[in-house]
Amino acid sequence: MRVFISVEIPEGAKEKFTSINNLLRRNNLPLKLVRIGNLHLTLKFLGEISEERLKEIIKSCQIIGQQFSPFSLSFKGIGIFPSIKEPRVIWAGVEEGAEGLKKINRLLEEELEKKDFPREEREFQGHLTIARVKRPMIRNEALKDLIRKFEDYQFCSFPVSYFNVMESQLKKEGPIYTCLKEIKLARLKPRTTSGSM
Repeated sequence: MRVFISVEIPEGAKEKFTSINNLLRRNNLPLKLVRIGNLHLTLKFLGEISEERLKEIIKSCQIIGQQFSPFSLSFKGIGIFPSIKEPRVIWAGVEEGAEGLKKINRLLEEELEKKDFPREEREFQGHLTIARVKRPMIRNEALKDLIRKFEDYQFCSFPVSYFNVMESQLKKEGPIYTCLKEIKLARLKPRTTSGSM
């Protein structure tokens, strides 16, 4: 099975990306748009694994989840990987919650490296993939205009109380994602006492 670890985007928040999705489609650019229903924020891609290894991964993720409290996540503006001159991925940037995502990713990298999953070479940057470029673009003016239009656009904000271990099945009509395990962020806040003894 093909597995990745991600933060789920609530349905109401996903709908906030409809406007940029429609604009990209109308501009007739050589893009493969991510279906609104498939939007997610990837924390770690693991690739093909066995069911036996899946159990180990879930256990590691549960240990990590116990070290974090729920936090807020928001998306603002759009950007391009690796650059506007050579665009490959169009994404929405994380504003609030970026540090929380980095910490979870760092622990995932550390724990899963012990289980022989290679570390990601690039530094983690939380983002939401909106579209992928299918072929080189000769003219990028339409894309530049869209980036300028949405550079300060606040897409959505929502609480994150769990992350998911997901399966990706590649189909002709596009990938199908299935949640294999929901991992709760379950760090207990220290108890406070009031009054005197």
